[in-house]
Amino acid sequence: MLAAAKLRTEGAQKAAKQAYDDEVTRKRLNINQCVLVQLFNRTKFQPKFLGPFKIVNKGIFDTYKLMGPDMKLVKALVHRDRLKLVTGNTSTDR
Repeated sequence: MLAAAKLRTEGAQKAAKQAYDDEVTRKRLNINQCVLVQLFNRTKFQPKFLGPFKIVNKGIFDTYKLMGPDMKLVKALVHRDRLKLVTGNTSTDR
């Protein structure tokens, strides 16, 4: 009886892991795509995202070098988890 319960529990855990893995996908960002950068330390009425920024270069460990709308490079590399792909007709070229 205990062995059967253990087998059912393991089966349910595997099914839950598979369902989670099917839902989660890694963001695939390419050079020259426009992205928004998530703000973590924001106050109540500040926006959640800044941008749009253009991806200039891909660094190691899923980090990206960005260029702002004023054509200046952002000093620090930004991790993939803080980026959101811009959809629509937004361009940083002026």
